[in-house]
Amino acid sequence: MSSTSPKQKSRTPTWVTIVGVLLIVFGALGILHGAQQMVMPQMVEMQKVLIGEMSEFVIKQSREEGYQASPDEEPLDTENIYGAFDELMNFPEWFKTWSPAIGAVSLLVAGFYLFAGVLMLMTKPIAIRLCYAAISFSILWAIALSVIFSMSESTMLVAQLPGNVISIVIDIVLLIVVLSANKDVFYKHTSNAVIDA
Repeated sequence: MSSTSPKQKSRTPTWVTIVGVLLIVFGALGILHGAQQMVMPQMVEMQKVLIGEMSEFVIKQSREEGYQASPDEEPLDTENIYGAFDELMNFPEWFKTWSPAIGAVSLLVAGFYLFAGVLMLMTKPIAIRLCYAAISFSILWAIALSVIFSMSESTMLVAQLPGNVISIVIDIVLLIVVLSANKDVFYKHTSNAVIDA
């Protein structure tokens, strides 16, 4: 029989709550981003089609209304504008093939991240090891994506590098917090179970 009263039981440390909530929030955002990565080339192609149709509609309307540029006004070169947009939104062929796999791995990493956050809030003894693993996988995956995207010539992929760098910095900060904090609360469940037995 345990003599510990409810008032004597330790409360969850603030750092555990903060880290757990952050893991859940960033994990949920990572899941959404992974799902978006899986269909990103298709989404961009749809946007290209819509913008192309809008460009053609504007040109057609201006011709039907008899619009003519004044001598001092440069005519709007819609073809070059659309070409520049098409180049900006272009993906390499390998990404179109591998984006579902990349998105699936991102989903798994983010799901593991979120799961570790839930166990952190529950102060389960295994939560600390899962937290180390989840953060480590997240850092390694972000580094791998950064290397792959930086080697591509796609503006869309290179534009994701700042987000990956921020993700790595956040993960390192969380890892330092967990490593340096007092983790006694996670092991009291085990010791209490032994005493009650």
